[in-house]
Amino acid sequence: MTGPEHYRKAEEILDTLKAARSKPGFQIIPEKAAVALAEAQVHATLALAAVTAHHMVATTGNDRDEWSVAIHGPAVACVHPEHYEGECPCPPSCTCCGSTPAAPAVPGATS
Repeated sequence: MTGPEHYRKAEEILDTLKAARSKPGFQIIPEKAAVALAEAQVHATLALAAVTAHHMVATTGNDRDEWSVAIHGPAVACVHPEHYEGECPCPPSCTCCGSTPAAPAVPGATS
């Protein structure tokens, strides 16, 4: 498994435990919960080791992109027309235009 795959697996295990816990009538079986949490911890530790080792070697390329997707989710499509100029109204994960992301709005500020 790659580092990002370990990261996603740890999140998947925790999400599964959270979803099961929220079901009516769910009862925690301590032994099974402990095994699942230990497995999630192992995956999280391996993900941390992988990203630490990778950062020492390189911070560009496909692995960096895979980490970005693992952490932030896949890139989203732009909401603005092609060849848009100026501040991009899209979320920071927008990759199709290369525009500068718009600064977050400051509550109560006027322009």
